[in-house]
Amino acid sequence: MKYIFLHGLGQGYQMWNPVLSYLGKNYDVESLDLYEWFSGKQISWLGLYSSFEAYCNNVEGPIVLCGLSLGGMLALQYTLHHPEKVVSLVLIGVQVTMPKLLLKIQNIIFSCMPNSAFKSLGVSKKQIITLTKSMMNLDFCDELEKIRCRTLAIVGTKDKANKKAFLCIREKIQNCAGCIIPVAGHEVNRDSPEVLAETLKMFFES
Repeated sequence: MKYIFLHGLGQGYQMWNPVLSYLGKNYDVESLDLYEWFSGKQISWLGLYSSFEAYCNNVEGPIVLCGLSLGGMLALQYTLHHPEKVVSLVLIGVQVTMPKLLLKIQNIIFSCMPNSAFKSLGVSKKQIITLTKSMMNLDFCDELEKIRCRTLAIVGTKDKANKKAFLCIREKIQNCAGCIIPVAGHEVNRDSPEVLAETLKMFFES
């Protein structure tokens, strides 16, 4: 069984390295670089999701998806479309209804940042802004009850923007556990990698 880890917007796949180090070698893990699917294509949520969907469909056997923010939304949509493929789902700091005002403010901040701030990710500022604009109307709220696989929702204590969505996920997904990581903000994999790894171990092995 393959365990697929998906980073957030503004992160790189390397952000999972400390978590995976604490997690150990008992799992067949793949940490995907979502920006690789930006190359040579018109950037959009649909394009990104289609590339991710094709990747997952080509993995032999069942999969476990663990995603933060953007990565969690990809994992959520794939689970809704392919419930037979996903054994377990971990959603960290994930929105279920896109906060349009927050996205607009985020894009204003992005537009003021230098292009060099995005180079280390292998992606351009324009691509990031184009992607977030294409996500404005995403809304999974009414579909959450369709998810039947084992699910773990996680949020950091300081991640106020995603607390409401965390509670919505807990309430609407039938087989869903929840965990609030102390001290951590939105990027739980960066702020508390060891605690997150232990939380994931308990969930994977329960």
